[in-house]
Amino acid sequence: MGVVWRDVGVIGCTFALAWWSESQPNPVVGNIQPLLEGKEVRFGVMNSVLWGVATTGTSCGAVNAMHDSFTPLAGLAPLWNLMLGCIVFGGVGAGLYGILMHVLIAVSSRD
Repeated sequence: MGVVWRDVGVIGCTFALAWWSESQPNPVVGNIQPLLEGKEVRFGVMNSVLWGVATTGTSCGAVNAMHDSFTPLAGLAPLWNLMLGCIVFGGVGAGLYGILMHVLIAVSSRD
């Protein structure tokens, strides 16, 4: 059961970071909100960020927003999920690489 909560924590933290970053105005372009460039307009910014974080965490391959169009911190969230090896909720992962990430997270988060 601890693995499920760890996975929920990884997805939740990366989504919170990405959503917070995307909701901040960009002073370079004149505080325009919302930042819709590269996002799916039908779903809005929040759902585009959620989709981007969820698909890179589970390696399903679907895309509805250009990850390069996210703000720098919001772009970090999908990249972090990819660097973890797509290990969240039964993702394909990368074999030994995914197992070693599980061990690293388990050892660093033990009580």
